[in-house]
Amino acid sequence: VSHLIIHHTAGANTSSDWSAVVYSIWNYHVNTNGWDDIGYNWLIDPNGVVYEGRANNIQGAHFCGKNGNTMGICILGTYTDVAPTTASMESLKRLFAWKSCQEDIDPTALSYHPPSDEEIFVVSGHRDGCATACPGDMLYELIPKLRDSIAQEINTSCNNILPPIQLTAAEVNDGTVELNWNDQSNNESNFVIERK
Repeated sequence: VSHLIIHHTAGANTSSDWSAVVYSIWNYHVNTNGWDDIGYNWLIDPNGVVYEGRANNIQGAHFCGKNGNTMGICILGTYTDVAPTTASMESLKRLFAWKSCQEDIDPTALSYHPPSDEEIFVVSGHRDGCATACPGDMLYELIPKLRDSIAQEINTSCNNILPPIQLTAAEVNDGTVELNWNDQSNNESNFVIERK
């Protein structure tokens, strides 16, 4: 991933069940469009809740056939005449900061995007690579400020998180393992545990 692409759904800005909205997008992308999965890597609702789409490092279907080297995040709602919520922008910033740290990319830079054969900002709106109004005028005009806030987030959090040490695993019973470790940082919000 070298470029982070912002979308909006152009749907309703209110819902009593955002996970059902995400499911309806998945259903449309898979059962109508015939795609393998939802087109976006991640989706964010107006409350700031992040939903996994295709997930990390899986090529999406969101950038007009120029999807290589991109991660697409879609904010649920329409942001043509209404600004996105503070909570959704905070989640967007943190998700892009995480990916920028992981890929060692500068979110404020212009960079060559091979699939489109164009130089575009690392953090771009959907319209920067396609003939579309997405992600809406109000969201699009926030992108320059977002780039700067992602860079600040990287400087204050990503570079200072150290991995846990002295990890031990003890089998409690069949199928249950207890993990213990010593934490070296105090600024992380959670751990991801993967089984290999």
